[in-house]
Amino acid sequence: MTLILVTQFNSLYQTVLVMSAIVFSTAGVLLGLLINGQSFGIVMVGMGVIALAGIVVNNNIVLIDAYNVMRSEGLSAFDAALGTGCLRLRPVLLTAITTILGLMPMVLGVNVNLLEPGLGIGAPSTQWWTQLSSAITGGLAFATVLTLLLTPCMLVLGARVAEVAPTFTTGAVIRPSMRQSRMGRPTMGARPVCVVRYLAAATLLLLVTAVLLVPEARGQDVTALRARFSLLQEQFANSPFQRPLLLESIQTDGTLKGDVHAIIAHPYGAVRSALLGADHWCDILMLHLNVKGCQARDMGSDTAVSVFIGRKVAQPLADAYQVDFNYRVAAGDPDYLQVLLDADTGPLGTKNYRIALEAIPLDAGRSFVYMTYSYSYGLAARLAMKVYLGTTGRGKVGFSIVGHRSDGAPIYIDGERGVVERNTMRYYLAIEAYLGAQALSPAERDEQRLRDWFDAVERYPRQLHELERDEYVRMKQGELARQRRMSPR
Repeated sequence: MTLILVTQFNSLYQTVLVMSAIVFSTAGVLLGLLINGQSFGIVMVGMGVIALAGIVVNNNIVLIDAYNVMRSEGLSAFDAALGTGCLRLRPVLLTAITTILGLMPMVLGVNVNLLEPGLGIGAPSTQWWTQLSSAITGGLAFATVLTLLLTPCMLVLGARVAEVAPTFTTGAVIRPSMRQSRMGRPTMGARPVCVVRYLAAATLLLLVTAVLLVPEARGQDVTALRARFSLLQEQFANSPFQRPLLLESIQTDGTLKGDVHAIIAHPYGAVRSALLGADHWCDILMLHLNVKGCQARDMGSDTAVSVFIGRKVAQPLADAYQVDFNYRVAAGDPDYLQVLLDADTGPLGTKNYRIALEAIPLDAGRSFVYMTYSYSYGLAARLAMKVYLGTTGRGKVGFSIVGHRSDGAPIYIDGERGVVERNTMRYYLAIEAYLGAQALSPAERDEQRLRDWFDAVERYPRQLHELERDEYVRMKQGELARQRRMSPR
């Protein structure tokens, strides 16, 4: 590609300028992945960068070629750069905007069901392409701004350097005798209009980029979350849980994720106040039978939540595995809540733990909640999981129905997806139990939450039964007493 560009422009400087645009566009790729909450996947992001490079190179070639033609017809470097920007503004913007708009369904994870007409968001079939589309969209938005603003400036800079250093050439040949451009360039009197148009278009591109991409920085923002709620109405009505609650799981290469969507009978204001605060999340997580302890502490600008994971029996904290979560409130607005807990490492070689919760108000007494529980695993964790599923976890299942037996009985998902579905449901039921006891006095809340969580779990004995009520309550009472001694409040 470099050789072709050198041959076309007859300028090493302009060739380097085009190739550097590809390098700079990778900053937009990383920004797009960060905004959309996607990890850096070598395969899909790499394909996105390759596809992006073609668009970026094309836009810069169009711009630089027009600049060279105008320079050859006698315009100064500044006038040529300005005229080029106005002349090539429309094709560059159209290329960027149409590409970004075309990829937005993939960025948002929209899935179209042709057999049973309908739209879905976040379906498993969309997960594979989200990284690629996020890379192209973020990179192209960033690179287009560079093409329209930085490239003309660098062309003028190169011409200025060439004036003081004759051995430095930018490839543009100037013939002062020719003043009228065959390309329909703006006249000198139209320069103010051209400047205004150019700046307005650049501002428009930035606004379009902000409207399309920046809302993703808050994950599933209020508009997207309401759209998801609308799309799930029929599924809520046919929920196998006999209430407006849906659970699904996704397993990709090395990652497990469980999602819960639910309508809860609590006003949004109460949900927001109850779920803001790291200490509150410690109270929630402690209801899980594998959580032996939890400590929340300020770490300067961050808040750390240390969770101690152990067995389903009473045990000292020294024998539990400490998982350090970073607690962050991504949004705590009057109409949208997003809380994130992220941990880099976990037990048995697992990593990239995330517990995320989003909520929006529906009416005066109800809220819509979206909770995610996910983690990644390597070879060691995979082997440990195989041992667990072959011994203690043999016969345990999740909630997703993958078929039916001859007598009509459902066949539930098992294996790794069954594990993540069970734990996702346990954490979600802990949130419900925590919210349900908020109206009680502080002295009554702990006991009520324990009873409510156990009762909720026992509604699904096939998946979640592990201990008898007395065993669970006695174990948790001891752990909560230890918790109060560790973190007096």
